[in-house]
Amino acid sequence: MAIALNPWTRCYVLAICCVALWLAAIAPTGKIGKGLFLILGLASSIQLIQESQALIFEEAMQRATEAMHQELAQSGLVLETYQQEQEMQKLYLGDTSTPEVKQELMQSLEALYKENVATATDQTSTSLSEKSLYLAVVELLGLGASNTFIIEKVLRRGGRNFDEGQQMLDELLRKGRENEW
Repeated sequence: MAIALNPWTRCYVLAICCVALWLAAIAPTGKIGKGLFLILGLASSIQLIQESQALIFEEAMQRATEAMHQELAQSGLVLETYQQEQEMQKLYLGDTSTPEVKQELMQSLEALYKENVATATDQTSTSLSEKSLYLAVVELLGLGASNTFIIEKVLRRGGRNFDEGQQMLDELLRKGRENEW
């Protein structure tokens, strides 16, 4: 019955055998024993090198593949964010906006972009100023965007958190009117 070992375990066992055989060759075993231990130690060393080269190559390929997958995921996120930014710029930068509103909307876009790149959380990013968000929401409402669109896409409160998003939207609009933004 053959024992199937993990490839790394086989390498460790071969390394231990190499060391043991080289140490046995140093011991006073006579010329024949010394020659036998040296030959066996050399054979174990050659086998260890062959097996470890294959394992090192395999592990390097796995790590390279993981790095490529991670890079693809990051590139996909960048592309998605860029596409969202382009769509939002089309919505925000209508001909009716004043330069001040456009500037505030651009700041809002930058904050949304940064929020999109950062890990997703349940809270709206603190770097996004309420005034910029208010101006962006008002512009979207002026362009005909629905409350549902704003709650789900801008405030990211879809599904179970929709009611919370509706409250956030109402609170934001109320603060904007009070502060006359």
